[in-house]
Amino acid sequence: MASRPDIQVIGLDEDFLDPLQSDDDQFYGQEGNDEVSEPPAKKSRCDVDEDEYYSEEDTANAEEAVESPNTSENTENRDLLLEATARVATGCGCVDGNHFRRLSASQIHVLRSSMTAVDKQAKKQYILGILEGCSRKAETQHSRRCESEDKRNYITFQYAVGGRAVCRTVFCFVYALTRWQLNQLQHLVRECAVVPREHALKGKEGNNAFPLQVHKDAIRFIRNYAVVYGLPQPAARRGRASTVYLPAYQNYKIVHTKYFDELKDQSGDYILGYHAFRLTWQKHCPSVKFMTPREDVCATCEYHRELVTAARTEEEKLEASENFRMHVEDAQRERDAYRGAILSVKQEMEDAARNKKSARSVHLTFDFAQNIHLPYHYRQVGPLFFKSPLKVQLFGVCNEGSQVQYNYIFHEGQAIGIDGSKSHGPNCVISMLHHTLEQLHHPQVLLHADNCVGQNKNKSVIAYLAWRCMTGRQESISLSFMRVGHTRCSVDGCFGLIKQAYHRSDCDTIEQFSDVIEKSAKCNKAVLFNWEWLDWDAYLLSHFKPIPGIRKYHHFRFSKADPGYVFVKTGVHAEELKHSVVKRGHQINKEDFPSSLLPAGISSTRQQYLMNNIREHCHSAQKDRFDSMIRS
Repeated sequence: MASRPDIQVIGLDEDFLDPLQSDDDQFYGQEGNDEVSEPPAKKSRCDVDEDEYYSEEDTANAEEAVESPNTSENTENRDLLLEATARVATGCGCVDGNHFRRLSASQIHVLRSSMTAVDKQAKKQYILGILEGCSRKAETQHSRRCESEDKRNYITFQYAVGGRAVCRTVFCFVYALTRWQLNQLQHLVRECAVVPREHALKGKEGNNAFPLQVHKDAIRFIRNYAVVYGLPQPAARRGRASTVYLPAYQNYKIVHTKYFDELKDQSGDYILGYHAFRLTWQKHCPSVKFMTPREDVCATCEYHRELVTAARTEEEKLEASENFRMHVEDAQRERDAYRGAILSVKQEMEDAARNKKSARSVHLTFDFAQNIHLPYHYRQVGPLFFKSPLKVQLFGVCNEGSQVQYNYIFHEGQAIGIDGSKSHGPNCVISMLHHTLEQLHHPQVLLHADNCVGQNKNKSVIAYLAWRCMTGRQESISLSFMRVGHTRCSVDGCFGLIKQAYHRSDCDTIEQFSDVIEKSAKCNKAVLFNWEWLDWDAYLLSHFKPIPGIRKYHHFRFSKADPGYVFVKTGVHAEELKHSVVKRGHQINKEDFPSSLLPAGISSTRQQYLMNNIREHCHSAQKDRFDSMIRS
């Protein structure tokens, strides 16, 4: 057995050599035991005792691999071991015997699997090091063109695996090489170039590259195509080119087909293929992109995009693009105001913590999420898809400064209206918002919400915030609404984390859904139904009057210094107007409070449906709790 070769491989990461150290120790032996006696001189290198190198252990390993669990990793490992076992039994086809008998099937399997698991460059450098150790220079070589001996050095290779001499076929199989790959690596060793290779044309233009004019024609076609069919995005930032979106139903293949049909008669034989056309597009026209299918998009943006697409003259296209640009910039100003409010509150909280004081301001964002259903299992059965499970409402109030979101959850039987009706009405929204504000005790409150008129922007919410300042609960309150279709905010991000955890969980009861919320992220806190529904709508409308044209305003400000008044603006930089919201002759008493409302529960018809059609899909341990939920 040959001693371990002292090989230094240039350009190979140490992370790759570490896993192979165990393989070397297995084949060559541990350090200090490298010298192993060679087989007897009279014995052929292939006529070795079969029991010494190829025992029944290999057959047992193969049988164990066949009976192993059918996972993807075990399947691949089993196939490699069976392949090595079969190859040892088949032989290499050499005249002087089967060289595979020099190695055991397990040895071949370990090394071959190691070679197939690494990347191409690392494998190449490792094999080059092995070939460098197996190479030797011939003393003389006879030339066929002259009778004298040609005394030139020529490198030959004595292939060995694990210190045992093998043939070329075995060497290629063990190291997962083709003959062509082995020839290329041997050529590098003969040239003393055991270093990472680079292509000769790296960073240069290929010999068979298209003429420059062909690429220019393709770029000009893409830009003209974007002008005709594209939907420009006017809000280009940081000096970048304005992005142009092509319709979602198109793709690179469709545009390339049109390019081919358009230029096949003009460019002759020089037309970019699909792959070259796509690379040219991504390199020289990165601002031309395809739209992705989206939900909850801005209706105003879509309207302006249609006008830009439908414009026929240059004047119409410029006018439509200008209106689109103004709308997007207006939405961006509202977004910047939202971010600025969050940053100011966070900075104030950091300064207060540094001075060991309490922050005076708090920023809250509130909204409803899409309702969820119970029971829900991550392995959902088909029939439940066509049924109507128990609906659960999710209302979030996100404290941007402390990065905590309070998620209020209640099901159909706990809502104000029967069978879950009136769940998004003013009484529900104000009751949950009141429950949050009563626990914070900050003099200044900044609120952001989406532009939903039915649940957020209405006369009841405006009157409630004015009532809080008039009763001395806050010194000032500001309420801002972002543009419709541009209302993505932090509360939606927390909802997304909840939905991800929900889709990977089993939930039969509302308590289990509460646990899912708590485990979804550190920022999410679940609030089970323990608050009181109050009839805010009736109480406030008896003392307050609505603001005329409330839909056109996006910013509302209330102050304790101006009780009964609200300051409104249509935009961030618009002029502020003052409106009185208290009815004439009405006085607000701090001790007055709206009356309580009891949950309406679930109707008998709905209860019967849930019992007969939904209860059977709950887990057995949760069926009794599900019964109590729908009957309470």
